[in-house]
Amino acid sequence: MPLSDAKLRSLKPKDKPYKVTDGDGLFAQVATSGSILWRWKYRFEGREKLLSLGRYPEVGLAAARSKRNEALGVLAAGRDPSEEKQRLERERVAASAVTFSVIVEELIGKKQREGKAPATIAGMRKRIAHAKPLMQRPISDLTPVEILTVLRAVERQGFHETAHKLRGIIGEACRYAIATGRATADPTRDLRGALINVPAQPRDAIVDPEGFGALMRAIASHPNVVVRAALEILALTATRPGEVRGAQWSELDWERREWRIPARRMKMRRDHVIPMSEAALAIFKRLLEFADDADLGTTLVFPGARNGRPLSENTLNAALAALGYGGGQHTAHGFRSSFSTMANESGKWSVDAIEKALAHEDGSTIRGRYARHELLEERRAMLDWWAGRVEIMRRGAEVIALPGKAISFP
Repeated sequence: MPLSDAKLRSLKPKDKPYKVTDGDGLFAQVATSGSILWRWKYRFEGREKLLSLGRYPEVGLAAARSKRNEALGVLAAGRDPSEEKQRLERERVAASAVTFSVIVEELIGKKQREGKAPATIAGMRKRIAHAKPLMQRPISDLTPVEILTVLRAVERQGFHETAHKLRGIIGEACRYAIATGRATADPTRDLRGALINVPAQPRDAIVDPEGFGALMRAIASHPNVVVRAALEILALTATRPGEVRGAQWSELDWERREWRIPARRMKMRRDHVIPMSEAALAIFKRLLEFADDADLGTTLVFPGARNGRPLSENTLNAALAALGYGGGQHTAHGFRSSFSTMANESGKWSVDAIEKALAHEDGSTIRGRYARHELLEERRAMLDWWAGRVEIMRRGAEVIALPGKAISFP
């Protein structure tokens, strides 16, 4: 006769251990001390065996039956439930020896082998240092509550964006552990919405033609040849400040009118080809003459004051501030927003061409391949158009389209 909760509660110890059956080999064994243990009797390869399923009432009747049914499934699959239980326990013990710190180091090593920039790795280490209380915890035992405790501590210091980025790193580590068989869940998934929201901060940029023209006239008056040229190239190519500052003469293909930035210098770790307008080409040629005359002895197009080092982004932003564009008006990175806004508003160019010019990553492999191989000529025409428009804005003239015509700086 199947057991019931009432029957289990009424069981009393006797002089000798005894058992009461439930069905399908499941029974409760009552010890002389009064403790009740669940056992399941089964046969495997002709031998009778027993499997322990836990102690009552910690494991209730329904839970014991569920465990028996799981074991029946293992048996039906041709495996010994006792050996399966031992295997799972061994895996649990092995997993508990793998700490969060071990997984983080493996993940960082993987990113280094993938060629991630040293600055990216350094930033990751700096953020993960806030997770010191988690480092020696088994990766498989991490809970949402203890992770949130660490993140809230970061928030209390006022580092709200860091807290969000740290949550992302912890989640990535947990998912890496899942993929490599050291964990079964990502506890950071349950923390969505738990942190203080950090609104996206737009880049400081001038995006209206009149204001942009005034900016370009101000840049033309800057006394430092290298700084002025760097700002003009930023305006004409819509590249990132770091890509311009680190430019090397070997990257310029004069015959093809192309600037080829290798993957190691790109944020997305992909080679990037920039068609050069006549205006951009003229600036590079003027700088080449300057470099030869000064005998700088460097491969850098935009060398800084310190020998062998490029201009710093602070130098470029300070130059803009000195020209009257500090205080959140326009930054070195803002030229990308200026180009993107006006190129999109013109309606002349495909979104794909504009995004490719900005070297934004495309999530689609096929779409990305198309962008790399089929959009170069459209981007060439677009940057010629943009150079013409920049010159017209600089002169303060009416903004009109000049298809197929590139205007050089005088």
